[in-house]
Amino acid sequence: GGFIIEEIARQLHPGDIDIDYLSGHATAAGQTADELRKESVTLYEATFISNGKLVRTDILNKQGNRIELIEVKAKPFDTIENKARLADGKPNLFRYKKNAGKILTGWRKYLEDITFQVLTVQELYPEADIVPYLIMIDKSKATTVDGLYQYFSVTETVDDRTGRSSFDVAFKGDVDRLRQDNMLVSVQVSEEVEMLSPEVAETSKRYIGSLNPQPSKIHVAVSTACAKCEYRVENPRSGFDECWAGHGTLTPHVLDLYNATKNKGVQRIIESGGSNLLDLTQSDFSGGYARRQSIQLKHTRANSEWISPALPEIMQSAEYPLHFIDFETAGPAIPYFAGMRSYQAFPFQWSCHTIASPDDDPVHSEWLDSDDRYPGFEFSRSLREQIGTTGTVLRWGTHEKTMLRLVLGQMKARKYDDPHLEAWLQNLIDDASRMVDMNKLCLSHYFHPIMKGKTSIKNVCDAVWQSSEAIRSRFPEYDTEENVQSPYASLPSLTVDGEALTIAEGTGAMIAYGKMLYGSRSDDERAAWRKLLLQYCKLDTAAMVMIWYHWGGG
Repeated sequence: GGFIIEEIARQLHPGDIDIDYLSGHATAAGQTADELRKESVTLYEATFISNGKLVRTDILNKQGNRIELIEVKAKPFDTIENKARLADGKPNLFRYKKNAGKILTGWRKYLEDITFQVLTVQELYPEADIVPYLIMIDKSKATTVDGLYQYFSVTETVDDRTGRSSFDVAFKGDVDRLRQDNMLVSVQVSEEVEMLSPEVAETSKRYIGSLNPQPSKIHVAVSTACAKCEYRVENPRSGFDECWAGHGTLTPHVLDLYNATKNKGVQRIIESGGSNLLDLTQSDFSGGYARRQSIQLKHTRANSEWISPALPEIMQSAEYPLHFIDFETAGPAIPYFAGMRSYQAFPFQWSCHTIASPDDDPVHSEWLDSDDRYPGFEFSRSLREQIGTTGTVLRWGTHEKTMLRLVLGQMKARKYDDPHLEAWLQNLIDDASRMVDMNKLCLSHYFHPIMKGKTSIKNVCDAVWQSSEAIRSRFPEYDTEENVQSPYASLPSLTVDGEALTIAEGTGAMIAYGKMLYGSRSDDERAAWRKLLLQYCKLDTAAMVMIWYHWGGG
C-alpha cells in the first residue's frame, strides 16, 4: 500500500523530474543540485548528501526561494478529529492532549524522518525557506471508486549485484477522477520539526560519530522493550542474543513471561544482569496477570502441561452442535470497494469445522469471496446458513465478533435492507453464552511450556501437536515427517508466477486475497491463490478442533 499511496501523491503533485537514485547516491545528489538551480521545479526522490548524512525526499516543490519537502506516509490521519481538536483549543493529533509540547510516540518516527530531511537540506541551502509537509491518508474520507486498487500496477525489480528491490508503480485509471476522489491530506509540520530539531540534530551527530574514524557500537541497555525485537530469531547471528550476551542463560527467557513488560520482577532480573525466567519467584506476581504468570512459572520450572480442573465441566456444558469458526479479513490502505475508508476492515473468508454431537467427527465448510464488490453481506448470509441459531460458536479471540459488528455497521451505512440477517447478526453478537472465546478459556485453564507467554491459535496448536501423539494420529493429513513441530508446516506450497508460495499467517492471507482479486494475470494464478487461502483458513479451525479434543483428553 505504501508504494501506491506515494503514486497517488505524485498524481496529485505532477512532477517534472524523477531523480534516478539507483544510479548511485553521488550521481543522484548531483542531478538534484543541477535541477534546483531552476527557478521552479518539482522533483521526485530528490537526493541530498551533507556532512555524512544522506536523505531522499518523496516529493520536492521549489518555487523561487521556497522549498517544500513532502514526505508521504501510508499512515491514517483523521482530518475531522484534528479540526475538532483545534476548534476546541486543543493541540493537533501529533501532540499529547494534555501536553502540547510533546509529540505522541506513535507519530515520532514519522516526524523525526521529515525533521532529519529539513536539517540536512538546510545545511546545503541555508538561505532557503524550507517548509515541511506530511502527506497521509485521510481516514475520515471514503472512496467513491469501486476497485480503486485495480488501477495500479506494481512491478518489482531486483538488483542482481546488491539484491535490493525497487518498485515501479503505474496508475492506469482516470487521473481527474483520482484527484476528485482525493483521500490524502497534506499537513504542514513546521512547528513539530522545530520542536524535534535539537534532539534529531544531536542524535544524528552521535550516529555519525559512531562511524568515524572507525565504526563503533552505540551501547543500548537491554530492557523490557526487547520483547518486541525483530531480530530475535533462531540463528547463530541473532541480534537479540548478541545484545543479551553476558546476561546468563537465555532459555527460558524472562521476556517470555506472559505480559512481561508490566512485571516488576522482570525489571529486577534485567537490572541485576540476568535474563532467566526461572529466576522469578511467586512473590513477583501481583495484579490481574498474577495467576497466569504464576502458572507459567510453576509449569515451566516443572516442564509440565497444566489443564485446570474446571475445564472439563466447562467443555461438557457446551451445547452441540459445536461450530469452530475463523475469519480472514482485510483492511487495505487503498480501499477495494466504494464507500470504504482506508484501513477499514471487512471479512472476505470464513472456515468452520462443525461437530454435530460428541460421537461425530468434525465436518468442514468454508466460503471465500471472489467478486469485486463489498463481500460482508454474502459472507454473513453464508455463515448463517452454516451455523444457524443453535449450538455453540467457538472463536479464538475478539476478532470474529468485531468483524460481525463491522458488517452490521455497513448494513446501516449502505442502507442494506435485510432485517432477518440484521437480527441474526445482532443476536449472535449479543449472545455471550452462545459465542465462546477459546482464547479466554486458554488464558484461564490451559498452559504448556512450549507456548511460553503466548496464546495464539498457532502457538497453542503447536504445543498440543508436539506433545500429543493422539492428536497427530487423529489428524493424519497434517502429520508428515517434515512437520513434527507444527501442522502449519504441512501446508503444501503452490507455484504462482514462477514462485513457490504458502500462506502461514493473516497478513499473508490479506495479501493473497488482493492478489487473487486484482493481481493475477490468469485463471490458473487466481485458482492457486484461492487454494492457498482455503487450505490456510481450514487449518486454523482444524487447529481449534485439535486443541478442543486435547483439552478433552485426546
